[in-house]
Amino acid sequence: MEIHTQHADKASENMVLAHLQMLKTYKKHLEQVILDETYSNPEASLRIPFDTKRHDEVLEELKRFGSDVKTVLLVGIGGSDMGTRAVYDALRGHHDITSEATPRLITANTIEPKLLAALNEVVTSHKNPKEIALVVISKSGNTTETIANANILYEILVQHYGTKEASEQTIVITDAESPLARSATEKNISVISFPSMVSGRFSVFTAVGLVPLALLGFDTKAFMLGAQRAISASVAPEKASSAAVIAAYLFEAYLQGSRVHELFIWHPELETLGKWYRQLLAESIGKERKDGTKIGFTPTVEIGSIDLHSVGQLVFGGHNDRFTTFVSAPSVWNKKGGSFIKDSPFMLEVLEEKQDGDVMTAILRGVQKTYENHGLPYISIELAEINERELGAFMALHMVAIMYLAQIFDVNAFDQPAVEMYKKEVRRLLDK
Repeated sequence: MEIHTQHADKASENMVLAHLQMLKTYKKHLEQVILDETYSNPEASLRIPFDTKRHDEVLEELKRFGSDVKTVLLVGIGGSDMGTRAVYDALRGHHDITSEATPRLITANTIEPKLLAALNEVVTSHKNPKEIALVVISKSGNTTETIANANILYEILVQHYGTKEASEQTIVITDAESPLARSATEKNISVISFPSMVSGRFSVFTAVGLVPLALLGFDTKAFMLGAQRAISASVAPEKASSAAVIAAYLFEAYLQGSRVHELFIWHPELETLGKWYRQLLAESIGKERKDGTKIGFTPTVEIGSIDLHSVGQLVFGGHNDRFTTFVSAPSVWNKKGGSFIKDSPFMLEVLEEKQDGDVMTAILRGVQKTYENHGLPYISIELAEINERELGAFMALHMVAIMYLAQIFDVNAFDQPAVEMYKKEVRRLLDK
C-alpha cells in the first residue's frame, strides 16, 4: 500500500508538522496498547490482530461447521456487519448477481418485511441445516433491529429444521455479560465474546469480523497479518506514521474550512469499504467538545469514474469545502486489461493501441491532476492488490488514523452518546 499527499496552496506544511508533533505522546501510548494483554484501554482494538491465540480459538470453534456452509445469514447493524460486508463485497459479493460462488453472505440489518420474506425463502431452499450458519452480533445484546431480526430468523430455522438443529447452526457474538449471552446459553447456542473495551465500529478484527469471514472461506490469517503490519508501522517509535499523517492533513483541512471528507474509490467492489469508513469517521469524530463546540466531517463515498458525471461539476466548479482521499489498486486494472478492437463501430482515436486498464489509469491521473490545478487537497492510497491482506491493512490504518484525529480534535473517538437518543425514543414508542 502506497500513500501520497497533495496539500492545498493555503495549507501550511509547517502546520501539518505541528499537528504531528501533538501526537508524539499519544503514539507512545498506542505502542503500549498493542502489548496490553488485559485489553483495558479504549484503543484495545489495536491489540486484537496480534492476539493469535484468540484468533485460533475462533477458528477452532468453527471447525464443527466444516465445509458444509453455503449461506451465512449475518444479523447485525453498523459495526456489527459493515466490516464483514466490506471484505465480502470487495472479494466476492459485488458480482453476486451472476456468480454462483459459495458460501454467500446475506445480511439482515434492517426490519423490512420484504427482506424477511425473502430470507424465509432462502432458509427453506436448503434441505440440509448444515448448509446454513446464522450469526447474530450485538455487543450490548439489546439492539432493537438485530434482536428483532434474530428472533424471526431463528424461529424460521426452528420451524424448518427443529430446535436442536437451529441452535447448532447459530452463533451469537456479544459481550460476555450481556442479556443476549445469557439467553443464548440457556438455549444451547454457542456464544463468542470479544473485549468489552472494543466498540462496534473498531471490532472488525475481533470475532465480529473473524467468525463470518472464516465461515465464508476467506483467509483470515492474511487479513490479520495485513492489520498487524499497518498498526506496527503506525505506532512504531521514531518512524513516520502514515496514520498520523492522514490525521494531520485531515485536521489541517478542517482548519482551512473543509467540512466534507470525500472517499473517492476507483473500484465499485470497494464501495462498502467506503461505507465502513463512513461510519468510522462520522461516529468517532462527529462530537461536541467539552467547550460546547460541535465538530466533525460529513463523509461521502464516490465511485470513480461513475460519479464524476454526477459530482464532478460540484467538485471543480462549486464551493470548495472538501478533502478527498483517493483509493485505488492500479495493478488490478493492468492485470485484467483487454485491448480495444480497432475496426469496431465504437472506437475513439485516443483508444487505439490501448487497453481498458489504460483508460481507467488515465482517468484517475487526470482527475488528480485537475485537483492539483484547482488547489484541492487530497491523499492518494494505492493498494498493491485487492485481497485480504491489503484490506486488513487499509482498515487497520484508518482505525489508527481516526484515533489520532480524535486526539487532535480533543474528542472521545470511542463513544456515541447522540446515537443513543434515537434508540431511547424507539424503545419508548415500542413500550406503548
